[in-house]
Parts: sequence; C-alpha cells; structure tokens
Amino acid sequence: MDKIRFIFLKIGWKKVARLHYFTKNTTATDGLGYVYMAGSSINSNGNHDIIIQKFTPDGGLVWEQTYNGAADMDDFAADLFVDDDNNVFVTGTAIDDVSDLTNGLYLCNFVTGDKKITRKFIKQ
Repeated sequence: MDKIRFIFLKIGWKKVARLHYFTKNTTATDGLGYVYMAGSSINSNGNHDIIIQKFTPDGGLVWEQTYNGAADMDDFAADLFVDDDNNVFVTGTAIDDVSDLTNGLYLCNFVTGDKKITRKFIKQ
C-alpha cells in the first residue's frame, strides 16, 4: 500500500491582489526584507499594463504602480532588480508607438513608488 505524505509549509503572509486579473512574473527582496513583485494587470480597455508592488516584510502594501504605454496596448514586466539604495529597476516591453511594434524594451526606475516613472527606452 502506498503511503501519502503531507508537507505543511508555514507561510508568513499572503495577499490577494485587488485587481481582477494579475500575473506575477518576478519577485525580489531588499536588504530590509521588503518584497517587490512585478507583472501585468488588465486595464479597463482589456489590455495588459505593467504593475509593480512593494510589500513590507509582514505583507502590508507599501505602494503600487502601473505603467500603460502610450499606445494603450499590451505591456509586460519581465524582471526587476533592487539595488543597495532600494531603487527598483524593471525591464519589460511596452508599446508607445503602434507604427513601430519592434520597439519595446524599457528600464524603469521606481525610487519611492512615486507616480513619476523615469524610463530609458532601449531600441533594438
């Protein structure tokens, strides 16, 4: 007879995104234990927007930002990195110009979660 083993993991916290559709692509933590998540969410037009969230070590939402490219098409976060100064860098694709769909790699810097996004466009 086969034995079934159950493994129980202690989860420190869990949160459910308040957005109806959310896809997490990547996570990172900083030196203080804050958790950063990047992915995509569905906007009111049915297109994907980049979403970045920062959580406290116990799961409280510190800030959340979304980015919708100027073309209002599908934009996705691919990866993120948090440096020693807690700057958050996000790479992904965003479409600003529908006449040139080959464009699209962005590096966004979210310092404090402010709505202002500094971005550098890297054209292929």
